[in-house]
Amino acid sequence: MNPDIRVGGSWHSITRGDIFLGGSWRTLSRGEIYKGGDWHALFNFILPLTVAITPKPVVKNGRFSPVVSGNVTATPTGGAAPFTYAWSVTGGISATSPTNAVTTMSASLADGDTASGTATLTVTDSLGTTATDSTPVTLTNIGPIDIGGHQ
Repeated sequence: MNPDIRVGGSWHSITRGDIFLGGSWRTLSRGEIYKGGDWHALFNFILPLTVAITPKPVVKNGRFSPVVSGNVTATPTGGAAPFTYAWSVTGGISATSPTNAVTTMSASLADGDTASGTATLTVTDSLGTTATDSTPVTLTNIGPIDIGGHQ
Protein backbone atom coordinates (compact mmCIF):
# COMPACT_ATOMS: atom_id res chain seq x y z
CA MET A 1 0.00 0.00 0.00
CA ASN A 2 1.39 3.40 -0.98
CA PRO A 3 0.58 6.52 1.04
CA ASP A 4 -1.34 9.50 -0.32
CA ILE A 5 -0.44 13.15 0.13
CA ARG A 6 -2.63 16.20 -0.36
CA VAL A 7 -1.03 18.88 -2.54
CA GLY A 8 -2.92 22.00 -3.64
CA GLY A 9 -6.28 20.53 -2.72
CA SER A 10 -5.74 17.27 -4.64
CA TRP A 11 -4.70 13.85 -3.35
CA HIS A 12 -1.68 12.17 -4.97
CA SER A 13 -0.31 8.68 -4.40
CA ILE A 14 3.35 8.53 -3.37
CA THR A 15 4.97 5.64 -5.20
CA ARG A 16 8.60 6.28 -4.29
CA GLY A 17 10.55 8.02 -1.56
CA ASP A 18 14.16 9.18 -1.44
CA ILE A 19 16.06 10.71 1.45
CA PHE A 20 19.42 12.49 1.54
CA LEU A 21 21.39 10.80 4.32
CA GLY A 22 25.11 10.65 5.01
CA GLY A 23 25.99 12.61 1.88
CA SER A 24 24.04 10.48 -0.62
CA TRP A 25 20.48 9.83 -1.77
CA ARG A 26 18.91 6.59 -0.56
CA THR A 27 15.64 5.01 -1.67
CA LEU A 28 13.11 4.32 1.06
CA SER A 29 11.45 0.93 1.10
CA ARG A 30 8.83 1.57 3.80
CA GLY A 31 7.46 4.06 6.29
CA GLU A 32 7.06 3.36 10.00
CA ILE A 33 5.77 5.20 13.05
CA TYR A 34 6.92 4.85 16.65
CA LYS A 35 3.85 4.52 18.86
CA GLY A 36 3.34 2.97 22.27
CA GLY A 37 6.97 1.90 22.56
CA ASP A 38 6.96 -0.06 19.26
CA TRP A 39 7.58 0.61 15.59
CA HIS A 40 4.55 0.06 13.34
CA ALA A 41 4.60 -0.20 9.56
CA LEU A 42 2.55 2.49 7.82
CA PHE A 43 3.30 1.61 4.20
CA ASN A 44 5.74 -0.19 1.89
CA PHE A 45 7.06 1.25 -1.35
CA ILE A 46 7.35 -1.02 -4.35
CA LEU A 47 10.94 -0.68 -5.50
CA PRO A 48 11.74 -0.46 -9.23
CA LEU A 49 11.75 -3.83 -11.02
CA THR A 50 15.11 -5.10 -12.27
CA VAL A 51 16.26 -8.52 -13.44
CA ALA A 52 19.65 -10.22 -13.76
CA ILE A 53 20.54 -13.35 -15.73
CA THR A 54 23.24 -15.71 -14.47
CA PRO A 55 25.64 -16.98 -15.65
CA LYS A 56 26.92 -14.34 -18.09
CA PRO A 57 27.91 -15.30 -20.71
CA VAL A 58 26.51 -18.81 -21.18
CA VAL A 59 29.28 -21.00 -22.62
CA LYS A 60 28.82 -24.76 -22.69
CA ASN A 61 30.81 -27.52 -24.36
CA GLY A 62 29.34 -30.98 -24.80
CA ARG A 63 30.32 -34.26 -26.38
CA PHE A 64 28.90 -37.66 -27.33
CA SER A 65 25.41 -36.23 -27.84
CA PRO A 66 24.04 -34.02 -30.56
CA VAL A 67 22.22 -31.91 -27.93
CA VAL A 68 24.36 -29.39 -26.02
CA SER A 69 22.70 -27.42 -23.23
CA GLY A 70 23.34 -25.00 -20.39
CA ASN A 71 21.10 -23.67 -17.60
CA VAL A 72 20.40 -19.97 -17.00
CA THR A 73 18.60 -18.33 -14.09
CA ALA A 74 16.68 -15.06 -13.84
CA THR A 75 16.65 -13.17 -10.55
CA PRO A 76 14.14 -10.31 -10.33
CA THR A 77 14.40 -7.67 -7.61
CA GLY A 78 11.89 -4.99 -6.72
CA GLY A 79 8.52 -4.95 -8.44
CA ALA A 80 5.41 -6.71 -7.18
CA ALA A 81 5.16 -10.52 -7.23
CA PRO A 82 4.11 -12.74 -8.87
CA PHE A 83 6.34 -12.43 -11.94
CA THR A 84 6.02 -13.83 -15.45
CA TYR A 85 9.03 -14.72 -17.59
CA ALA A 86 9.45 -14.62 -21.37
CA TRP A 87 12.75 -15.91 -22.80
CA SER A 88 13.69 -15.48 -26.46
CA VAL A 89 16.85 -16.86 -28.04
CA THR A 90 18.58 -16.33 -31.40
CA GLY A 91 21.21 -18.31 -33.33
CA GLY A 92 19.47 -21.69 -33.63
CA ILE A 93 19.33 -22.08 -29.85
CA SER A 94 16.10 -22.81 -27.99
CA ALA A 95 14.89 -22.27 -24.42
CA THR A 96 13.31 -25.46 -23.04
CA SER A 97 11.21 -23.61 -20.42
CA PRO A 98 10.62 -20.16 -21.96
CA THR A 99 8.14 -19.07 -19.25
CA ASN A 100 10.14 -20.10 -16.14
CA ALA A 101 12.77 -18.26 -14.09
CA VAL A 102 15.22 -21.13 -14.69
CA THR A 103 15.47 -22.46 -18.22
CA THR A 104 17.85 -24.52 -20.32
CA MET A 105 19.38 -23.17 -23.52
CA SER A 106 19.98 -26.03 -25.96
CA ALA A 107 20.92 -26.78 -29.56
CA SER A 108 21.27 -29.97 -31.59
CA LEU A 109 24.79 -29.89 -33.05
CA ALA A 110 27.00 -32.21 -35.08
CA ASP A 111 30.52 -32.96 -33.81
CA GLY A 112 32.62 -29.78 -34.04
CA ASP A 113 29.66 -27.45 -34.61
CA THR A 114 28.93 -24.31 -32.59
CA ALA A 115 25.73 -22.31 -32.15
CA SER A 116 26.03 -18.71 -30.97
CA GLY A 117 23.21 -16.33 -30.16
CA THR A 118 21.68 -14.08 -27.56
CA ALA A 119 19.21 -14.99 -24.83
CA THR A 120 16.90 -12.12 -23.91
CA LEU A 121 14.54 -12.21 -20.95
CA THR A 122 11.58 -9.96 -20.22
CA VAL A 123 10.12 -10.15 -16.71
CA THR A 124 6.69 -8.66 -15.99
CA ASP A 125 5.41 -8.07 -12.46
CA SER A 126 1.79 -8.14 -11.27
CA LEU A 127 1.45 -4.39 -11.94
CA GLY A 128 2.49 -4.77 -15.59
CA THR A 129 5.96 -3.27 -15.12
CA THR A 130 8.66 -4.91 -17.26
CA ALA A 131 12.42 -5.33 -17.01
CA THR A 132 14.78 -6.97 -19.51
CA ASP A 133 18.26 -8.45 -19.53
CA SER A 134 20.25 -10.41 -22.10
CA THR A 135 23.37 -12.55 -22.34
CA PRO A 136 25.44 -14.10 -25.12
CA VAL A 137 25.05 -17.88 -25.49
CA THR A 138 27.62 -20.15 -27.12
CA LEU A 139 27.04 -23.91 -27.30
CA THR A 140 29.65 -26.21 -28.86
CA ASN A 141 29.65 -29.96 -29.53
CA ILE A 142 33.38 -30.67 -29.26
CA GLY A 143 32.84 -34.30 -30.26
CA PRO A 144 35.00 -37.23 -29.19
CA ILE A 145 38.60 -36.69 -28.13
CA ASP A 146 41.26 -38.27 -30.38
CA ILE A 147 44.11 -39.63 -28.23
CA GLY A 148 46.92 -40.98 -30.38
CA GLY A 149 44.70 -41.88 -33.30
CA HIS A 150 42.05 -43.62 -31.15
CA GLN A 151 38.64 -42.26 -30.37
